[in-house]
Amino acid sequence: MKKDIHPTYSTITVIKTDGTKFETQSCLGSKYKEYHQEIDPESHPAWSKKDRFTGPSIGNMRKFEKQYPGLELK
Repeated sequence: MKKDIHPTYSTITVIKTDGTKFETQSCLGSKYKEYHQEIDPESHPAWSKKDRFTGPSIGNMRKFEKQYPGLELK
């Protein structure tokens, strides 16, 4: 392997949306010691089977509903 071209890996703490934490190896560790996930399997509607939209998607949904009133998915 070539020298000095590979990223350095270090241990970081990943914090999921529900507050649980775990440690892993990542090349982000040189900049960050903690990584906060914005979405994960516990909070994403596709995996959790819950309607739980947060952040920018709520604004996009409201804009869509305003533009197309009365349109519902069945």
